[in-house]
Amino acid sequence: MVNEAQEYLADPVLGERVAAELRALLRDPNRLPVLVLATLWPVHWQRLTARRDPDAHAQARALLEEGTRIRVPDSFTAADAHVLAAEGSDPRLRRARECAVNGEITQYLAGVPVLLQRYEDATADARALLDAAIDARRLGWGVDLPTEFLADAASGYLTRAEWDEYGEQWPAPALADTDEHRGGFPGPLTRVRPRRRLRQTAPVDRPACRLADAVEQHGRRSRADTFPAETFWTASLAHADAPTLITLAESARIRGLYRTQMQLLATGALSNADAAAELVNPLTIPALGALGEVSRWAASIVPLTDPGPLARFLRTLHSANQKEAIEVVLARGPGRRAELSNRFGVADLVRRLYDWNHYGRFPESVRSAASAELAALLTRHPDGPTDTGDPKSLARFVNMLEAPAAACATATALRPRSQPDPDPSDAEADEAPETAMVLASRLKRLAEAGNDRALIDLLAEKPARRVAVSDPSGVAHLLRELTRIADTYDVDEVRQLSKRESVTLIADRRPLERVDLTDPTGVALLLGWLNRYHGHWTSWPDRFLHRLEHRRDPLYLSLRDQPYRNAEHLVWQWERAMLGRFATRAAEVALTDARGVADLLNTLSPRTFNYCPQPVAQAALARLLERNPAHHVPLVGASIDGSAAEVLIRALRDAGDPEAASHLQQRAFAAGAYPYLRRSEYRDYGLLPDGTWSPVWTWADMVPSY
Repeated sequence: MVNEAQEYLADPVLGERVAAELRALLRDPNRLPVLVLATLWPVHWQRLTARRDPDAHAQARALLEEGTRIRVPDSFTAADAHVLAAEGSDPRLRRARECAVNGEITQYLAGVPVLLQRYEDATADARALLDAAIDARRLGWGVDLPTEFLADAASGYLTRAEWDEYGEQWPAPALADTDEHRGGFPGPLTRVRPRRRLRQTAPVDRPACRLADAVEQHGRRSRADTFPAETFWTASLAHADAPTLITLAESARIRGLYRTQMQLLATGALSNADAAAELVNPLTIPALGALGEVSRWAASIVPLTDPGPLARFLRTLHSANQKEAIEVVLARGPGRRAELSNRFGVADLVRRLYDWNHYGRFPESVRSAASAELAALLTRHPDGPTDTGDPKSLARFVNMLEAPAAACATATALRPRSQPDPDPSDAEADEAPETAMVLASRLKRLAEAGNDRALIDLLAEKPARRVAVSDPSGVAHLLRELTRIADTYDVDEVRQLSKRESVTLIADRRPLERVDLTDPTGVALLLGWLNRYHGHWTSWPDRFLHRLEHRRDPLYLSLRDQPYRNAEHLVWQWERAMLGRFATRAAEVALTDARGVADLLNTLSPRTFNYCPQPVAQAALARLLERNPAHHVPLVGASIDGSAAEVLIRALRDAGDPEAASHLQQRAFAAGAYPYLRRSEYRDYGLLPDGTWSPVWTWADMVPSY
């Protein structure tokens, strides 16, 4: 059992070794059967399985993707709770079932309510520590947070008056408060007991604290759109190691803190070549126009001892065509100083030096320097070939170094992969009545295949009477498919049956009154479809009015007593009035999805929403804006789908609410969507740590501090 697997897999070096060993274990036929059960939060799954360049988690991604992913629900359903009540006699389970809110039994058992209440009720000094710890975890720090870092970082989360009150003894009282056990549960921020040193030469563990997982997950949501205090970044510069600085730099970049990003990478470059590689990446500093200057500085200070990161740094310089910086590195003697214990790093460095000597389009000075460093490196290695210029000998040497990785990468899995989720269009016939989306997919497939008999049989079963109408997307797709078949299919019996089902669905099942408002995208889709295909039911008014009369539809009865020209006109009036009612209801949609809310705002726009009575449409749009979606839509994971925030920002501007658009833009910046949002500045110098626009700055403004 590997609990919190990200703690073992996230490190680019050690984590990759752990993942490679686990993959080899699971593929070894001599050690079967083997089961590895691991847990990790979705945010860590996304980070470890994302494909990036450089690919820091290739082995971890392969390990996770080769396994069977089991999504654990956030809460127990009513049926689950009933099973617990019937089978369990454990008083702890019984108490959790009775007291847990919204079925969150697991969270209750883990002491979540107590921890979250302590977070909400914390004094100002304790809250500052907790918020700094939350920001540290969500922006890239590891599990164990150095106490000195927290003390320095959290000081900026206090107001001047609060600092005057707590500063004299800071941070001892706050640490004692957050570490205290209450109600049988540990505190929200507990001190980590230092490990005993088994050797005198072993490094001494720094005093550290660990944030409770429940508080961290809550904070990731509640502080997702908040910039950390400026002291967070200055404390990170003073206390973080190089791998942490690289991760923090990426967090700064996606929030538009470009100068902070450069400071973090420059600090990391002093001790880590991977940080130097990130620093000289042309995509890192598009606004500076100083790539050559930065590259030469990085080349002059980059560590030469670890061949793997050094080779990646040299590859980045090559890609950026920084020949002068390459000469600076080669002049410092990497072949004479690189450590030989990293087999894969040595292989990468050998390959890089050989390519420059034989294939690179470089001046003679670079080629000769690369040849000399390659010879020095191979001469030092106990297994190095005697003829350093023989390509076959070098190939055998590199293959020997990389053999363990190749074996792990090319082995064939001995266990079955998890099966992908079935496509709804492949569902069996007996599933059709259960979901509107499945029924729509089956109708579309049969119509495209021209299977008249199967269509007649399916529609004759009157599926619209049984299909669930709570899913707005499913209802929209089903109405669209029934309409298409009724209007265009070349078999009259199929068209008539499709018309009947369409009338049954909209008139009898009343989906516009029953669809789930927690899906703003689906609500917008259904509302837009009804607006575009208005007048559809006027094609067969008698059948439609008969259904409305039969079920004594209140809206129909109110319209029937008003003047109308004919049956078609009465159906037309009913359609407009029903669309207006649905628009009014749609304005109360859950503000849970930025893209869906944007779709709904665009749908209600006077330019496009022209079938509904305009006063009703305008009132619905005003009501939706009044609910302030710019403040309430969640932006967790905005760095993954920042375009959704951009779509909503544009929709708010088009709806005539520029202040809300600006507020949402600032939230999106803090949430990590800065690279995805449109900005008017010609030369982009990013933001200051407080989220305001940064003045012009140059590389020369930063170098003296290093």
